[in-house]
Amino acid sequence: HGLFYPPQHPRRIPPPLVVKAHPGPTANVQLRLDWHTQYLTSHGFAVAEIDYRGSTGYGRDFRNALRGAWGEGDALDCADGAEYLAALGRADPQCTAIWGASAGGYTALRALICSSVFAAGIARSPVIDPQTWRDAAPKFQAHHTEALIGPWPEAAPTFRARSVLHNTDAISRPVLLLHGDQDTITPVAETRALARALGDRCQLAIFPGEGHSLRSPHAQCRALETETGFLAAVLLHHRQ
Repeated sequence: HGLFYPPQHPRRIPPPLVVKAHPGPTANVQLRLDWHTQYLTSHGFAVAEIDYRGSTGYGRDFRNALRGAWGEGDALDCADGAEYLAALGRADPQCTAIWGASAGGYTALRALICSSVFAAGIARSPVIDPQTWRDAAPKFQAHHTEALIGPWPEAAPTFRARSVLHNTDAISRPVLLLHGDQDTITPVAETRALARALGDRCQLAIFPGEGHSLRSPHAQCRALETETGFLAAVLLHHRQ
């Protein structure tokens, strides 16, 4: 399930595609004006917002389908969505990236590990290691890891297997990480550690004074310019 937005002024057909994984992770894509999506489509990118398994709005069975599969089922659903759109001729399979924020950032990073569909990934304030997030998450979300990965500490090996930080060798595509240095929900220290582990495969943008969401107009503008610059460099320039 999901929403597809073609570019307003495509530079070529089929267009480059940005797949967006919603946060939550047990939330869904809202059918409303999304300025981030509109910004991307106005710059020549198609956008697909995916309601991967576990999303709300499609019944209990679909919502529960992510239990025990977080970091795999959601990531593969995003990859399947990209491949489906490419098969329809709606997107260029060689110029497809994945974007996500918070838990959606975890899905985006895991998609780079679990599949070879995406040429690049962008993650804002991402969950990186589910074990760390289990301790740092707000109380209303702290149970998510045990429901979606497994009981702690019995499932400790699974937590490690699903950690992005412990599987950086599996990421071969360029990654852009964005994070506010005052984030109290997902530790910015882990984003810095991931950037170090990825080395020249990663571009890191830290936003002083910003929390889990980028609130100030300056930070939002800088993030948009950084993301579109990154996408243009990795998706468009190498195809010209």
